[in-house]
Parts: sequence; C-alpha cells; structure tokens
Amino acid sequence: MKTAVVDTSVSASWILPDEQSELAEALLKEVIAGKLGLLQPVLWQYEMVNLIRSAQQRGRLTKAGAKAACSLWAKVFVHDLDSPDAFARQRTLELAMHYGLSGYDAAYLELAQRFVVPLYSADARLQRAAKALGLPQG
Repeated sequence: MKTAVVDTSVSASWILPDEQSELAEALLKEVIAGKLGLLQPVLWQYEMVNLIRSAQQRGRLTKAGAKAACSLWAKVFVHDLDSPDAFARQRTLELAMHYGLSGYDAAYLELAQRFVVPLYSADARLQRAAKALGLPQG
C-alpha cells in the first residue's frame, strides 16, 4: 500500500463544501478504498476537531453538516504518530527555522521526510520545502 502525509489544508476540503479540490477528493477515495495509508502527526486529529468546530460556529457547516463531517472522518484510517523522539523534535525545529514554517507545518514535513513519503498540502511554502527536500511526488 502507498503511504503519504496529508495536512489539514488538503483534508479540510473533504468536509468543507466551499473548499473543494480534485486532488483532495482523489486522495480521499484512495484512503477510503484502502489504497493509500496516511501517516499523520497526532496534531492532525486536533486540527480536524478545531476545523469542524470552527466551521460550524462560523456557519460554514450546519449542525447536520458537522455530524456528517465526523462520519466521513471516521472512515479515514490514519496511522497517528505521536510523541516524536528527541531527534524528530530537533529535526522539526530545524525544518521550521530553515524553511520559515510554523512548528505545526514542520511536523508534517518532518514526518514525510522521516518516512520518505509524499506530503500533500495546499500551502505553497510547505510544498516548496517538500520539493527542496526531494520528497517523492504523489
């Protein structure tokens, strides 16, 4: 099975009707079909919770839409990688500083680099960093 890292800028389009993306939809289909495995920092789970809560609070999702988002999210199997070791934490900081990324974005980049897998992001700075590191393209 192929594996990849998908940040919240991509997975948001799975649940927000006003942020549709053909790439994101294709990735979601592969994940649900079991053809693509996701390696995610546990941070992603909390970002998704916040995304759904904020979208409902701001009127981007109805209460029913938020429930539907949770149902869809439940179908997405991810391998959460929590508690990075000292080397991974140090590398995350180095990547954040070198590429001018937030610690959150650098966590996705570090994970993709560690496992040498594609990183899917709608963030241009994160995409450039992944390309500069020579990460595989999806």
